[in-house]
This record gives sequence, structure tokens and C-alpha cells, in this order.
Amino acid sequence: MRIGLPRLHFREYLEPGLDSLFDAAAEVLRSLGAEIVEQDWDLASEARAVSLTINRIETASVHEQRVRANPEGMGEEWRLRVKAGLLLPAQVYTKAHQARIVIRHSMARYFEDNHLDAMITPATTGVAARADDLFMTYSGGMREHVLSGYTRMAMPINATGQPALAVPVGFNDSGLPIGMQIVGRPFAEARICRIGHAYEQATHWVDRRPSLTYGGAHGAH
Repeated sequence: MRIGLPRLHFREYLEPGLDSLFDAAAEVLRSLGAEIVEQDWDLASEARAVSLTINRIETASVHEQRVRANPEGMGEEWRLRVKAGLLLPAQVYTKAHQARIVIRHSMARYFEDNHLDAMITPATTGVAARADDLFMTYSGGMREHVLSGYTRMAMPINATGQPALAVPVGFNDSGLPIGMQIVGRPFAEARICRIGHAYEQATHWVDRRPSLTYGGAHGAH
């Protein structure tokens, strides 16, 4: 199989030490016989922007009455996102869906031009954040709220609507797990499940459990 490994957008902002875990995961797939194609998808960031726009408006539509009835029942960040979505006009929603068509065609070309069976990316930009600090800190010092960081990798794929799954690829220095996202062609769920299964059988990360506290050891379960 030919598996794409894009770095643009998907590897720009990660917590320290995670780059090596994802490179190691790609090498495992290579050792299993896959051809790893290091090629960027040039509209990944634009795809996230399209997905964010649609998400904001649809989230506001679903949660408007809940925010009005019980504004203190939601976290401040979430409440602000709902309120912001309510300010966006219908034309923005329509344009975002038009842009989504362009994004889908772009992803289809990426798969076709590179003869790919799948694409791999980090599942998230970092591990679980501390309960008392809901921000992720990336290499270089940039910080991002978890509501953005946790979805940065998935949102471009939300825009294209392709099948994707996540498998564990290891633990950071604090013993917390991180995952890899495997993205397939439309309606090719079986293929990415085979890739994920082969990876899990070769690595056995799926059999290990994280500590429930930072800095704890992790071992076999």
C-alpha cells in the first residue's frame, strides 16, 4: 500500500517530543511493506478553516437555547464560541459549503496524484491537558486552548468527509498516550481498518494503559 505522510499543517504545531513518535509509527508501517509517500496536501489549513466555519454556525444553532436558558452551565470558552456562531450570517454558511466542495476535490486529487491508499497524521496535537491548565504548549512556546488543539488534526478531514480512525502510537515522557489518524479514500473503511489492525499487531501499544497521573509509569495491562 502507498500511504501519504503530509507535514504541512499536520506537523507544524505539536507538543515537544511527539514528532519522533509519529516518525517511528511511519517506519513501522514501512517495515510492514507500505510505501510511505512524504507529500503535503496543500489545502489542509484551508480545509480546517472551512470546517471551523461550518462547525461554529451549526454549533450555535444546536446550542442557542441552552446558552440563553443557562449561560453559566457551560464553560466560558464554549459559551463564547456559541455566541460567536450566532453572529455569522447565512451567506457565510453558504460560502463555507461552496468552499467545502473545492476542499473535497483537492483531497481527491491528492490521493489520485500520489496513488495513495491512505494518509497518516497525528490524531491530536498533544496529549491530555492538565485539569488546571486547559492549554497545550507546543515546541517553540506557542500555546493553544484544548478546544482548538484537540480538533486541529480532525477538522480538515471533517471537511472532506472521508473515513478515518485513530490508533495509539506510544506515550510521551509523562506516560500519557498519543494517537495516529489513518485517513482513507471515500467508502474504503475496510482498507484503513486493515492498516490500523496491522499496525496494532506489530506494536501492541493498544495493550498498554496510561497512568492516571502525570509522571506515572505505564505498563502492560
